[in-house]
Amino acid sequence: MSGFGLIIPFIWPPFFNLFMLIGHWISTSGPVGYFFYAVAERVTIPFGLNHLVTSVFRFTPIGGSAVIGGEEYYGTLNMFMAYVKENAVIPLDLAGKMEQGKLMIQYGLAGAALAMYRTAHAQNRRAIKALLISGVLTVIIGGVSEPIEFLFLFVSPLLFVFHAFMNGLANMVLPYMGVKMGFTGDLIQFISFGVLRGTRTGWPLAVCVEVAYFFIYYFVFRWTILKFNLMTVGREESSPVTLNAHEETAIANIPVHDKSELQAAEQMVKALGGKENIKSLDNCVTRLRLTIADMGLINEAAIKRAGGIAVVKLDQNTLQVIIGTKVIALRRDMDNYMGIC
Repeated sequence: MSGFGLIIPFIWPPFFNLFMLIGHWISTSGPVGYFFYAVAERVTIPFGLNHLVTSVFRFTPIGGSAVIGGEEYYGTLNMFMAYVKENAVIPLDLAGKMEQGKLMIQYGLAGAALAMYRTAHAQNRRAIKALLISGVLTVIIGGVSEPIEFLFLFVSPLLFVFHAFMNGLANMVLPYMGVKMGFTGDLIQFISFGVLRGTRTGWPLAVCVEVAYFFIYYFVFRWTILKFNLMTVGREESSPVTLNAHEETAIANIPVHDKSELQAAEQMVKALGGKENIKSLDNCVTRLRLTIADMGLINEAAIKRAGGIAVVKLDQNTLQVIIGTKVIALRRDMDNYMGIC
């Protein structure tokens, strides 16, 4: 590790210079730069690298600099908060790098969720309703888009490309429409930085775009799912996960209000190859992060039946399971089931 630390000072400067060139290109390329910045932020989500893209623009000179109220600020987020503090007009260049497209695609994802619900088999709609509703609420209120995105990312990468394109399009067009709300990735920020600061932020126009995005996503997703017979949630044929007699007895002895949670945890552990196959278990906001002994024991269909949205295999022994906002409770129950806690 100490050797790695000695090498980093020689490796990092070229990367830093590359980021500086990219930031300069985005800042000087007008709408084209704003478009590609938003697309890059979106397409790196499956790899968990989206924060690498946004953080260097938000908090470093790569995102630009400005003297505001007699002080110099670096990074898009720092500059934005300074402009808000001074009650000053946000310049066009900064507005194009504030990721405003995120709020538009949040409502677009709501339209996508409705399309997936309407195209699901009738007998499955009741089962997927809670998943889709909780996902949409997480997207709109919390600004976390992965619970919906991972429902279609691996089923149809083409739809995800469309999704990234729409993010870039909104980020490119909104500043020229006079929308300068800032980093409004969720409903709370939309109200705080948009509505409460008055119509000069352009929030009424943003609402119109949100409505348009909802319907565009709905019709594009509905047509694509039906046209190509995509196996989105609720359209696949599945059978329930079965438990053996010992497991059924264990479940029966648990208090009623805890049964469904423990069943989900137990089924997830089984789908991951059993207790012995799980070498380490951790989680982030929406994902289980695991180290696995034998990837061949992983049953992706069973993982989805146990509540997983998607499985991301990083290498031969490392994978992530997209769960959504219930991941913390599920990880706790899995720990209890495996005797970790």
